[in-house]
Amino acid sequence: MTQVIRYISYGFGIGIFSGLLGIAGGAFLVPIMTGYCALDHRSAQATSLFIVVPTSIAGFAVYAAHGNIDFQVACYIIAGSMIGSYFGAKLMYRMPEKYLRRLFSIMLLVIGLKMVLS
Repeated sequence: MTQVIRYISYGFGIGIFSGLLGIAGGAFLVPIMTGYCALDHRSAQATSLFIVVPTSIAGFAVYAAHGNIDFQVACYIIAGSMIGSYFGAKLMYRMPEKYLRRLFSIMLLVIGLKMVLS
């Protein structure tokens, strides 16, 4: 039971950051699931994508209610990201986990630096 409470606590914290920062949560989910939930990187990435759907819907509802969504831009990005996600997931299975972990770390570092420097 304490593991369930711990996982719900992780989800609550990630949900707060997701809603506050306008991100789906993968940047937080994958490190938490690999570091604290004992999932391998592939499982953490797949689980993160599954978790992002309801998390995004909850955040979307609040942002939409306040009129903060550009639906035209969103539709174009959705189209491209769905296709890219499909091919990215297929590519993930051809890549050793060691390289996935490094690629994910580099991506987080680049995004973090860009945000700090802007």
